[in-house]
Amino acid sequence: MLVFRVLAQLIQSIYPVEFLPSFSKWASGALPYTVLVIIQIAIIAGFIVIILQMSRAQIARSKRVGTGLYLIGTVYFTAMFFRLMIGLLFENTPQWFQFPIPSFFHLVLASFLLVLANFHLPLWNFLRRLIPEQNKP
Repeated sequence: MLVFRVLAQLIQSIYPVEFLPSFSKWASGALPYTVLVIIQIAIIAGFIVIILQMSRAQIARSKRVGTGLYLIGTVYFTAMFFRLMIGLLFENTPQWFQFPIPSFFHLVLASFLLVLANFHLPLWNFLRRLIPEQNKP
C-alpha cells in the first residue's frame, strides 16, 4: 500500500490523472516533496530489507526490540488515528489535521511496526509482561 501511495503521488506530480486524488491531497506540506519522496523510498527499502531478512530467518527475535516497537507503534498509531478522526469529524481544524490520505498511510506505517513487534514478541507475551500475575491459592 505504501508503494502505491508513493507512486500515486509521483504520478500526480509529473503527469496528473483524473482517477487519482490531486497532488496536494497526498501530503500535508510539512516537508518539501523532494525530501518526502526520498524519505518514503528509504522507508520502503528498509521494509523490503526487513521482510526479506524475516523470510530468510536472518532476524533474531528480541523481547527488548519487541517491547520498544509495541510502545512506539502504539503511540504512533494512536496519534495518527486521532489525527485522522479529528480531521474528519471537526471543521476549522489546523491544516495538519485536514489531510486524510497522509494520516491513513501513517496508520499503515504504524501497523508495520506493530506487526514487526509481534514477530519479536508475540502480543500475548507482551501483555503478560505488562500485567502482573495473580497469586494462585
